[in-house]
Amino acid sequence: MLKSIITISIAAMAAIISAHGCHRKGAEEPRPPRDGAHHEAPASAPDNRTPRESRFVPKHIDIIQKIGKQRSGYEAPKNLVIKDRAAFEDVWRKIHYSVFPKPAPPQVDFEKEMIIAVFMGKCATGGHSIDIVDVVEYADKVEVQFARRKPSPGDVTTTATTRPFCLVKVARINKEATFLEVSVGDPQP
Repeated sequence: MLKSIITISIAAMAAIISAHGCHRKGAEEPRPPRDGAHHEAPASAPDNRTPRESRFVPKHIDIIQKIGKQRSGYEAPKNLVIKDRAAFEDVWRKIHYSVFPKPAPPQVDFEKEMIIAVFMGKCATGGHSIDIVDVVEYADKVEVQFARRKPSPGDVTTTATTRPFCLVKVARINKEATFLEVSVGDPQP
């Protein structure tokens, strides 16, 4: 009997949520579904977009390659979208400023791909990291979701200065990029 009550309660909650919607306050656009399914925007959403934009379903972009390390030449936090070879080679040299010989950069076909990079800046100890957790394409932009991690009190860390970074290679998208910091382990749904 308890199992039946729980099943009915879950079904009732699902019906209420689907009937009324479940949206974050102040959301500009719906977030893409994590299950890969395509969902239409809610009918009650204000529609001041063009017909093409109103049909666009946000989608998660596959990360082709990811590189993250503890040391780079970037002293301050920085976010970059790199769409040409010369810019990427400059960034690669700065990342590996203290490495000899410098490793070869990953192969990137800039006609079809781009690099997104986030740099945490200078940290006084080890135990820090930064990670690109998701890349989402919207009708008018690409949103890069990243998470910073800091050591917890009492963690044993190196006393060496670190400058964590993360690079990802993704399909080239010719839209403005925005960067959104998310909680660790909690990419936006």
